[in-house]
Formats: sequence, C-alpha cells, structure tokens
Amino acid sequence: MSRPRIPVAIAGGGPVGFALALGLARNGVRSTVFEKAPGPAPYARAGVVLSRTVEIFRSWGLLDAIGAEAHRPDALQVYDARDDAQLMRLDFSLLRDATLEPQPLFLPQHRTEAILQAAAEATGLVETRFGEEVVDCWHDAGGVCVALRPRRGAPQETVRADFLVGADGANSTVRTRLGLSLEGETYRTRIVLAVVGIDDTRDRLPWPRLRFDGDEYLAALRSARGRWRVIAALAPHETDAEALTHDRIAAHVRATLGAGPFEIEWASAFNIHRRHASHFAVGRIALAGDSAHLSSPVGGQGLNGGIADAHNLAWKLSAALRGGDAMRLLASYDVERRHALVTSAGHFSDALTKAMLSIPPRRRRAALAFAGWLLRAAPLARGVLRSGMLLDVRYADSPLFARTGGWIGRRAPDPDLAILERAALVLHRLSPLDLPVFDTPLRVQRLAIEGERAGYWGTRAPFAALVRPDGYVGWFGRRPSPATIEREVPRALGFASEPRDE
Repeated sequence: MSRPRIPVAIAGGGPVGFALALGLARNGVRSTVFEKAPGPAPYARAGVVLSRTVEIFRSWGLLDAIGAEAHRPDALQVYDARDDAQLMRLDFSLLRDATLEPQPLFLPQHRTEAILQAAAEATGLVETRFGEEVVDCWHDAGGVCVALRPRRGAPQETVRADFLVGADGANSTVRTRLGLSLEGETYRTRIVLAVVGIDDTRDRLPWPRLRFDGDEYLAALRSARGRWRVIAALAPHETDAEALTHDRIAAHVRATLGAGPFEIEWASAFNIHRRHASHFAVGRIALAGDSAHLSSPVGGQGLNGGIADAHNLAWKLSAALRGGDAMRLLASYDVERRHALVTSAGHFSDALTKAMLSIPPRRRRAALAFAGWLLRAAPLARGVLRSGMLLDVRYADSPLFARTGGWIGRRAPDPDLAILERAALVLHRLSPLDLPVFDTPLRVQRLAIEGERAGYWGTRAPFAALVRPDGYVGWFGRRPSPATIEREVPRALGFASEPRDE
C-alpha cells in the first residue's frame, strides 16, 4: 500500500531540517524528515546562537529548554592567551533598544539540534526517518516525487510530496539533482577544529582566547561547561593527517589554555568557503542551510543563516498549502534569502575572515587592540553588534513587495513585533474597527499602537504596516484607505496577484 502524500518532505535531519519542521508544525503543517545517518550527530560543531536566532527560538517557545543549557555572556571580550590581556570588549547591552534578546547563546550545535528535534516531534506533526537517504527527486503534476535509499533490508521507496526542501548539507543531493552548484570562492587557508574536554581550573579561563606570537591563526572558545573549541590554521604544506594528530592538537591546547590533561571529542580539517547556489528554489523544491550557502565560521553565521532560512520558508510553505500563490511565495524565499546571504550576512562574515587572514600574524594583536579602542565608541559598537547579531539583515527586493524602500523588507523596528509568530497589521492613529476582514487563511492580528511604540517607526503620520510571521515588514502605508489595506495585506502574504504600485 502506498504512503499518503506528504505536505512537506525535508531531506536532512540537522538543525536546519528540524527548525523547518518545527516552524511548519507551529503553523499546523505536517512534514517528514529524511536523514541518511542512523541517528543524530553527537558532535559539537557550531557553537553560537546569535541574537536574531534567539528571537526566533523565543517565538517558538524554546528559550527555557535552550537557556537551561546555554552560556549567555554579558559581553564579547577577546583575550591574548599568552598573558590574558583583554584586547576588546563589546557590551551586548548596547542592543537593548533593538531587541528583547541582546545576548547570544553559546551551546554546542548537537544540543541545539536535539532541542529542535524534540520540540518538532512533540507537536505530533513531524515524522523523523533516520537511516533513509534522499537519492533523487523530480517534479510531477502538482508536486514532487522523492526517491529514497532505505534502511538495510527495506525495499526502495518513492514518496510524493507537495513540496521538498533540501537541508542535506554542503554535498546536497537535492541541489545536485536540480543541476545547481555552489558558486563563489574558497579561501586558501585550511582550518582545523577540535572539540576538547577540560576538567580543571582552565575551564574558568576568560575567552575567546587568541595567540598572536606564532605564524598561524590560533584560538580557543568555550562552548559549554568543560567543552572548548580549539581552532587553528594549518601550517604551509601541513597535511590533514598531520594536523589532526594528538600531539599537534595538544600543542594548540597548551598554547591557548595551558598545560594539563584534555580529551579530544571530535576533530576535523576543512576549507573555508563563501559560496551560494544561483537559486534557492526551483519549482516546488527549495534549498536551505548549507545546501544553499556556505560561509566562513568567523562570526558564527552559518548555522544562524540556516535557521533564518527555515524561519522565512516555514510560513511561506504554510501559506502555499492554504491556497497562496505557491510559485510567488517560493520565488520570494529565493530572492530574499539569497540576497541576505550574499550581501548583509555573507558580507559581514567575509569581511571579518579576510581581515583576519590578511593581517600578518605578528601584527594581529596590535590590530585587534586598535579595533577594540575604536569600538569604545558606542554608536560604532552598536552598529557592529547589530550586523554581527543578524539584526540588520534586509530584504532589498521580493515578489511579495508592492514597492521597496523605507521599512519594507526590514525586521520590524519594535522589538516586540520582531518575535511574533502570526502576521500583524500595525495601526497608528487608524481605527481597527474601520477595516474589513482579510481574505487570507493566515490569521492577521490587528495591533493599534501609540506613544513610544509608534516612535519606533519614525513618523507621526497615521500609518499601517504589515509585519509578516517572520517578523519582517511586508507592506507599509502612510494614511492608507481601508480599500488599500484590504488589497495590499493579502498580496504581501502571497494570497493575491502580483503587487503593483499605487
């Protein structure tokens, strides 16, 4: 007997796949996650959850579970590991006017993934199938066929879905089947990352810790109690096998954390990339996370960019399954997220990486200390933090936008509105009672604001603004008529024909 059609099939059971499954479930949409590995990855790869991602997790009700395990520092303080001199301090409280979650969270990726998976499966709307790999996919009439390589001994299977999302990593089968590659550049420097266990007083050392007296980049960051991430650039002509020996990693641990026992939990050598697919969506198939884009680990934007993909895509697939214009909604995902990863988020990470690698090793301490001195200026520090925490990501264009500019395509300026799960029509000096009921299956709440909350929007004129379910402004109008609002709100949510300028 054939399986029933799946609303959304997800290739890849990592944090991005489970984030998408959770986002869909919170919109009442069923999904199935197919993961080729026999179980969750136990390794602590990415370790930081940036402020914008913390906002998303808050809107999904995950903060208690994540906060119980995560470390949440008040400031980013960078130290020279040789003498513990503080070279830079960035106080996260500078973001309190911009977000309800100014502090990032430090938590190993496998724990973030486990919390996302547990929350997704607890909804009863997510099926997880470990040991089943997506090996092919193609469009058919009104949907997608997904071919699976099943568990050993099970028959090969093809399932049908309304939509397929490839969250299956840098070597994505889904992306390959779409005929897409990751375009961009690979940096010349190769990196080793080792996760080590420390169970003595060194675990209380200040961090991040960098060494500047050698010929290679070397750093250590604490990801959890008793767990450190040691990062080093491979020396010229050093092979991966040489870089991953116990003695070589031990030298890095001594240089950054001091002498003493430690346990290597996981280690890997890898290239640093800045690459992205030419399209993030083709027909009813979309790409998310590393399947769609790769960025430098500097700044921690890889995992966080993937979660943002899932957040943007979840409500759009939900809208498409409820009668929205599926092709325009998926096209908007493609345009918005690709622009965000190529420009704002990707540019920030790329600039940091190139600055780090271009400065001669023995001049890096002086350069970092000078940057720390410059960042004592609060306006400059606030701008750097907003970019680094992904609070300034902007969608410059989208098929859902009637026009661009102003607040359209930006995260809602009112911190309370940036964490909503439902679309909201924000009204200033306009009566909600004068407005019609919107012809859209997505529930749109109406919020009349005055005073300080209205001040976030930078105008005293009567206005209406649509804040989408992902916290971004999809439409804004000064002194709009009820007829204009009735027309533009469904369009901005993908439930009407192409928008047009008035």
